Amino acid sequence: MTECSSFKILAALFSFLVSETVPIVDLAESILLSLANLLPEIALDIRETLIKLNKLPHIILRISIQSNDHEKYLAALRHATQSDLSEFTLMNAVYFHTNQLVEIINAIRSVLDLPVQICNEMEIARRALVLKPESSKSLAITVVYELLKAGIFLRVNFDVKQWVFDNIMSLKPPFDNQFPELIKLFVNSVVESHVFSKITEIEVTKCFQSALTEISSKHVLLLFQVLQFNNRVFNKKITLERETGKTFDSCQEYPAFVMDSIPINRILLFIERPENRETYQAFYPSLVSLVASQYPQILTVSSFLHGENRVDEYI
Repeated sequence: MTECSSFKILAALFSFLVSETVPIVDLAESILLSLANLLPEIALDIRETLIKLNKLPHIILRISIQSNDHEKYLAALRHATQSDLSEFTLMNAVYFHTNQLVEIINAIRSVLDLPVQICNEMEIARRALVLKPESSKSLAITVVYELLKAGIFLRVNFDVKQWVFDNIMSLKPPFDNQFPELIKLFVNSVVESHVFSKITEIEVTKCFQSALTEISSKHVLLLFQVLQFNNRVFNKKITLERETGKTFDSCQEYPAFVMDSIPINRILLFIERPENRETYQAFYPSLVSLVASQYPQILTVSSFLHGENRVDEYI
């Protein structure tokens, strides 16, 4: 009798035992574990058999763990979760689309054999703001972005202003496309709610004092935030007055003395340098658009300097 035939017979026996009585399931699993240790090449077949019996593939992970083979563990996990035909991924897709959070938790627990802790929104918000990203590609950026997008911080009255400002000041390249979107979400929430604080005029002017000697990433990011904020407030005023006839006075654009302290032209020329274009690509299109709409004369001067090849004289 071939090994494959032996396994099919044993799988059929296991199916019968599962359907008959629960205590024998543990015995059957033990038999399968022993068989898998003797015949590792059929371990994945065992996983498929157990899934068909409405049991998640945690047993195959235990097989790999017992063999102390990290590569086998990862291979089994990939096989269990990444296949287009995987029952596990199909079930989780259904659970996600039907908002069955408890079932998702149970599925993950079964597959990874690990506890899954679901925090309340207050705890999630608190823990997210403790994270300190080392770059804009950090997990911390993704976490805060998703919570902003879902309105979690607003619901629990957590002001993210200091977290956003600190990261504008400290983040270094490369910059992921998600960080400018995070800033846009922050700005929108400042304008639309009373939960988030505005980055103050003093903080802005103090930052740009250092731009008198050298332009750096924090100047690019803060300029982006300031222009986004002014644009959002302006649009809010126009929309509210047109639709209701009322004036919007919940917050105001940054005043002229703040904008005069920002070397917009030098910052724009700085990011347009060939060596910086890729670094600030995530910000550049939106930044140019904002400058063009709010300070068209600056963009004209910048284009002229490029045409005369005199950009470096003014940086």
